[in-house]
Amino acid sequence: MTDITQTILTEFPVRKTTKQKEAFRLWLCHQLKQMGYKPALESRGSSTNVVCGDVQRARYLVSAHYDTCASLGLPDPVTPCDPLLYLLYQGTVALGLLAVSFLAALAVSFPLGMPGLFLPLLLLFYLGSFWLLLAGPANRQNANNNTSGVATLLAVIDRLPREARKRVCFVFFDDREKGMLGSAAFRRQHGPELRQDLVHICLDCVGDGDYLVLVPSKQCRWDGELLDALRENVTAGEGKTVDIRLGGYFLYPSDCRRSKRHILVSAFHRKPFVGYYTLRTRTRWDTVLDRENVRLLSQGLARFLAASV
Repeated sequence: MTDITQTILTEFPVRKTTKQKEAFRLWLCHQLKQMGYKPALESRGSSTNVVCGDVQRARYLVSAHYDTCASLGLPDPVTPCDPLLYLLYQGTVALGLLAVSFLAALAVSFPLGMPGLFLPLLLLFYLGSFWLLLAGPANRQNANNNTSGVATLLAVIDRLPREARKRVCFVFFDDREKGMLGSAAFRRQHGPELRQDLVHICLDCVGDGDYLVLVPSKQCRWDGELLDALRENVTAGEGKTVDIRLGGYFLYPSDCRRSKRHILVSAFHRKPFVGYYTLRTRTRWDTVLDRENVRLLSQGLARFLAASV
């Protein structure tokens, strides 16, 4: 699995354009077939998800998004326990983009002697800057976001005993970075087929940080048997901490948010007052993919799934 992780980092570091995604999916399907699965490509709109397993019979859905983000060179720090700090940063970025748009509109309209163009240009430049954050030039380094999730999901798939595979569905989601379009398409296509007790486990940015955080939804927090199985099977290693978070504020939008029963899995650093945080995503410094995180999470989740189905 280390070789597979390295292959993704070196041969498929960016998965943003249609051609890049097609090349990655071809390689991914080959790996899944070698592991004994029959992957299927499901396309809807601009999104193409890779699905392994029987959706109707699955008790667990385990996912990671494989697309990579755009970048304007601005970091995208996440502080899920401190919404005020997160909103302060986002507000600062928005004001900075407004200031740049203001100067750009001024530089174009007034030399032309057409001050009436100023407001339309300001709006155009400002909206265009937000569009670039979603669809602009690809970030060239994506080790944590979300090569780490893809590598961990592949490791779970490889480790899961064959007798447990019939009750687990694995999905590699597309277009998470475009507003979670891939997971929305999956829900529209398969919503009526999904079991009411289905638990969606989502691996998102698990490679950078010594705190491995599992965040069950409210419905999962009431399931004592599920929580006991998580505690028993997903365990920490040297220098690592596993936190099954059952209380307190935690905001982290991801592909599992539309599922009532879900468990978000992510990795963070931690500081006093700030709590959990990540800093490097959407920048050229997103180069950290801790293989120990991949090992601990894949082993733990494979044991959990095998014991639960």
